[in-house]
Amino acid sequence: MAGSLFHLKPIIHVDTDGKYSSVSSARTIGKSMTAMAEYLQNKYASAPMWVTVLHGRFAERAEELSEELKQKLNIAKLEMMRISPVLGVHTGPGIVGAAVVPADVMRDLW
Repeated sequence: MAGSLFHLKPIIHVDTDGKYSSVSSARTIGKSMTAMAEYLQNKYASAPMWVTVLHGRFAERAEELSEELKQKLNIAKLEMMRISPVLGVHTGPGIVGAAVVPADVMRDLW
């Protein structure tokens, strides 16, 4: 049973000050991406958002997360990017995540 802890996929939140906090965890990547999308939906409701989906070497899962976020969020701008290998050293190549910012905050950067 102790070995099953290593199969958990943590879902973390990083606030504007760079502080990390745990949101939840799931046993599969699919469930963790759904939990991530639902967390963001609950946090931002229907506000227009600028979303950047990030991944290590996991582009197909990043596409899946993008599709799930399109269904749950009001996306004004959507990008997909590969993360820096430096971050991948800490997380492994299977990382998938999203950076989400209210669009009105970023409007002048488009």
